[in-house]
Amino acid sequence: TRPVKAVMLMPDGKQAISVSDDNNLKIWDLGRGVELGTVAAHSGPVSAVVTTPDSKRVISVNGAEDATLKVWDFEIGADLHNATCHSQMVNAVAISPDGKYVISGSDDMTLNVRRLDGSEQVHTLTGHSHAINAVAISPDSSFAVSASADKTLRVWDLIAGGELHKLAGHSHSVDQVAITADGRRAVSASCDRTLKLWDLEIGVELRTFAGHSGWVDDVLITPDQKLAISASYDHSLRVWEMESGVELRTLCGHSGWVNALAATRDGKFVVSASYDNTLKLWEIESGEQVHELKGHSASVNAVALTPDGKFAVSASRDHTLKVWDLSSGAEVQTLAGHLRSVIAVAIAGSGYIVSASSDNTIRLWLMGGKEVATFTADGSIICMAVHADGRTIAAGDYLGRVHLLRMHPIGKPA
Repeated sequence: TRPVKAVMLMPDGKQAISVSDDNNLKIWDLGRGVELGTVAAHSGPVSAVVTTPDSKRVISVNGAEDATLKVWDFEIGADLHNATCHSQMVNAVAISPDGKYVISGSDDMTLNVRRLDGSEQVHTLTGHSHAINAVAISPDSSFAVSASADKTLRVWDLIAGGELHKLAGHSHSVDQVAITADGRRAVSASCDRTLKLWDLEIGVELRTFAGHSGWVDDVLITPDQKLAISASYDHSLRVWEMESGVELRTLCGHSGWVNALAATRDGKFVVSASYDNTLKLWEIESGEQVHELKGHSASVNAVALTPDGKFAVSASRDHTLKVWDLSSGAEVQTLAGHLRSVIAVAIAGSGYIVSASSDNTIRLWLMGGKEVATFTADGSIICMAVHADGRTIAAGDYLGRVHLLRMHPIGKPA
């Protein structure tokens, strides 16, 4: 800890900003007595802080080490909304493509639909008889599909709030679901070792993809909607033809279960993250392994790709993230700062990485490796989603809370 040099109250009396010899600004919620965020402001001690008359920007001053004055966009650096939406842990969260809603699914068997600005709860959706593991929203934002440990999926009308279809057929917990780009079909992944293709318009099963010998953890659909790719506890990925259900390729090489997948936007490559501490880059058409990405010292929980498909960012139980150059397979950066397992990772806007951890934090990083902001919750962050605008983040925690954040430019001068 270092001495605090100045504290400024915001005009509304609800928040304060402190500056310190630790080079940072900290934003505080005075009602709850909690830290909302940290900005890595200067390369030396921060000596003073003031706000502009409209309270939208903050000016920080360092008069010694780097002798600079910086202006920060303050409004989007705070926790916009923090609501206890569930009575138990939040397992899944998604933001509607139109930016109007956030939906969360919980161990309490319910889904909660709220306006993205946090102003009101729109619906509580009930019907599942066990925990909800995953949720996906249609491209037109009109409906959502939830996957549950009760062996079913359900299709929900986000406008009216009612259940449209119950999709039954799996014999074990359903862990993941992906919706096609046209919103007409979905593929589910289950602990019964199968995947199923569903017609969402009439609520019927179209076919079953069978072949894995272990639980199926993750699934994605290629942008052309022709292929589904699955990841399993049996250490493999499998490529399926959507129309026929035929298994086209089995991608083997991992020595532990495969936790997560991410595909390039052109549908040519997929990256797998595994419990064996590695990631692998695969060419989808040939099924050939292009690179093995080695460097983590514990299992890899999640992976995200930059929009141009040139880099992958991995999140690991070793408390770190790593940035990988997919053209060479080389590690570019290690992002260290989390104190526990990193659960989720996403790319936010141009040049930013967002990570969520069981250390109760969401952190914002530059692609170059610098941590520029931290948001601290009261419980472990379990899941996270970033809207396509690159600015809006939704996160669910162990205590049943859903946090809505605008963190994208925090830590970046206005």
